[in-house]
This record gives sequence, structure tokens and C-alpha cells, in this order.
Amino acid sequence: MIVRELQSDAELLAAQKIGVLAFNSSCDIEATAKSIAANPKPQGIYGAFDEHDRLCAKLAHRPFTMNFDGHWVKLAGVAGVASLVEARGKGAVGAIFRHLLRQKRQEGWLFSALYPVANSYYRQFGYEVCNYHEQYTLPTKALLAYAKSSQCEVSLGLPDDDCTPYELIFAEFARGRNLAISRTDDMWSRRLSPDPYKDKVYRYLLRDARQCPVAYVIFTVGSVDGSRSIKVTDCAFVDAAAGRDLLGFLSTLYIQYPKLEISLPTDFDLAVAVPEAYDCSKSWRASGQCRVLDVQAVLKLMRYPTENGSFSIAVDDAFLPEVSGVFHVDFQADGSVAVEPCATDAVDIRCSQECFTQLCLGFCDLTAASLRADLAVNANHDLLQRVFVRKPRYFSERF
Repeated sequence: MIVRELQSDAELLAAQKIGVLAFNSSCDIEATAKSIAANPKPQGIYGAFDEHDRLCAKLAHRPFTMNFDGHWVKLAGVAGVASLVEARGKGAVGAIFRHLLRQKRQEGWLFSALYPVANSYYRQFGYEVCNYHEQYTLPTKALLAYAKSSQCEVSLGLPDDDCTPYELIFAEFARGRNLAISRTDDMWSRRLSPDPYKDKVYRYLLRDARQCPVAYVIFTVGSVDGSRSIKVTDCAFVDAAAGRDLLGFLSTLYIQYPKLEISLPTDFDLAVAVPEAYDCSKSWRASGQCRVLDVQAVLKLMRYPTENGSFSIAVDDAFLPEVSGVFHVDFQADGSVAVEPCATDAVDIRCSQECFTQLCLGFCDLTAASLRADLAVNANHDLLQRVFVRKPRYFSERF
């Protein structure tokens, strides 16, 4: 297979056709061809061609910046993966992934992520589950106690409002939470442009007694067991106190909306905060896969315990062998870190790249990961338990 970025109108139309068939959608091919010819060419769409120069598969690269242990790093998002039915099983999709991931690794990108149709399929390209979407459903009035202590001023958001308060709130909210995406102007526009009077998308901004913006919520109207619900699509708060104020505000809407549906970052558990735990249910599902592109660079940026320590680690990547490596890590209580390749088979910990991705992001700790068959801890167990811990995460941007 020959892989290249798609440039011509004919290639882009062929990619569109593949997507329509793969996702069981529909489009007017003639109108689509005219649209492609009339508009600027999209960037980052890659395709795999067979020996007859037939486009067999395609995907789109979506560039993002994400938070990793307090650092903003490059994340190569992947979307729109599709292939011709008659060309499947011939390595077309794998060829594009290998080309794209190697290119991004050489350019200094540290992670890649996608939202899979099937986790098992994308695991062959080194992607592993990295996040759960947790949604709470409860009676809205169960949070009324928070409303009594809140002194926040609440205002309805309109399309022409200044987006700066929302950006400031989210920046503080995302800080310290792995996988949180730095939102671009376009991403903010999609969130803040709906008109509540026309689109039935409601946005409220909370300011504290000093008029500082501390929280916001965006929601639509849902339904739970025949009752109207507040279906939160986005929310953020600068600290736990602001989070309580936000929940208190939502509780005041209980007559209009008897039920509340809300997702929160993994470091918050709403079930422990409601007066009656039986009233609150939590559902979860796997939501997003990720993989590491440069193990040494990730090890250098990882957050370590505030102590002096060292360990050796071997990471094996079956899909991209150049990602594999053996490294000695030395970290100090002052925050300095040294990571050097080393040549030894006697390592403290050995794991697959997929397992390493889960560990470094804090999706699971070392104890939870011990259920994996691709992890072996040979020595330094106590220290490694303090190194590989669960970490706050927030992965909400769909692409």
C-alpha cells in the first residue's frame, strides 16, 4: 500500500464515498463533488492506495494540545477511519496508521488518541482504553443543600457574550487533569454560539461575591423515566467550592427539571455527596483510546513522588518497534528528572506500550494494572506503586 495525504478533488471525493459506505450514511455525490471543488482543500486527510492507485482506506488527523501531568503536549487525534469493504483485511488501515504515527513521532508529538467503534480493533495499532465516561443521574432537588450556602450571581449566556470568562474557568478546571484538551477558538464557538431562545441550549455563568467568574454549565433538556431532566453537555469550575455552588444552582431548577444528568471528572464522586445515596445512580462506559509515541519523552515529563528514587523500565511496542525501549529513570525531590536509554534485560518493570499508556496517564494504578498479562514487575515494587498511581483525567472533546 502507498500512503499519502489526499490533495486532489478526485481523491477527496473518493474518500467521501468510502466514508458514506462505511458509516451507512448518505450524500448527493454530485453536490459533494461541487462543494469539494469550490472550497479550500481540507488538511490532514490520509489515504492508502493499492497497486492500481485505487483509494482503499482513509482517515483524518486532528491536531490537539492536551494536558499531561501539568505539561501541554501535542496529541494526534484520529477520526473518520474507513475502508472499502472489498479492500478490507489487506492492511490498508494499518498502513495509514503506521505512516501517520511515525510522521507525528518524528515531529515531536507524544500521544495519539481516537474514539473507536471497537476497542479491540484499534488495539492492534497500539491504542488502549484511557478514559471512562461517568454519568450521574439523580433527583435535582437532592442537591438543594448546596443552594443554601451559595452566594454566587448567575447570568444566562447569550451568543454575543465575551468568551473570556469561560476560557479562564476551563483553563483552571483543566489544569492538573490528564487528557484535558486546550480548546481552540472554533471549539469555543461551537459551545457558546447556540441561542437559548432558538436552539434550546442553555448556558449559565456563575460569579462569586467579588464578581470573579468561577463556574459555568451548558445543558439541554433530556428525559429520565418520563421526567424532564437537565442534561449537562459541558460544565467547569475553578475549585471544589465553585463546583458545589454550581450544583446548588442546578438544584434550584428542580420544579422545572425533576432529574439531573451530569458527567464529572474522574477525581469527583457525586455519590458520596448526596444526602441519600440510593437516589443517585452512576453509569460508565469506555470513552476514548490513546497511545504513546515517545516513551522517553513521556517519562521525562511524568510527575513523580516528592522523593529521590530510580527505576528501570522496558516498554514493548509491537506495532511501532521504534517506540520500544529500555530506560533508566532517576528522579529527585527537587523535581529534576533524568531518563536515559540502557542496555539490560534485568529491568524493574516490563510492559507493553498499551499498558504503559494506561499507567503514565493514570487511568489505572500499578495494582489495577497487575491484572494485565503484558505487565511484569520484577523489583522495586514499593517505589513503582508510588510512581504509577491513578490521576485525575478529563477527556470530553469529541472528534
